[in-house]
Amino acid sequence: KAKIESWNFQSDTFRKIRLTYIDAGIPAQVFNSVWYPDPKYDLPLLGVDFLSFGKKKILCVLDFQPLKQEKAYLVSPDLFPHLWSYWTLHAHADQYDPTSNIGKIL
Repeated sequence: KAKIESWNFQSDTFRKIRLTYIDAGIPAQVFNSVWYPDPKYDLPLLGVDFLSFGKKKILCVLDFQPLKQEKAYLVSPDLFPHLWSYWTLHAHADQYDPTSNIGKIL
């Protein structure tokens, strides 16, 4: 029998922090959280997942979801300045269109 618990928090920086834990014993355990920043900070949503399926199958996922889908926002160096610096040094950022996969499952 699975047990599900969920908690909600907020802070000055995050208008909502949602944490969810699902425990089905050894076969499956899942921790999921989504961090919703206060819009005044213009930061992306942060998602964190830890999944365990048995004793040897573990998956960790960290993702950011931009608040806007406009190309000018998505290619802005202000969105992820450290990542942008790496990207422009090691890839062809001028050829990248971050809007090309919007709405597609990759």
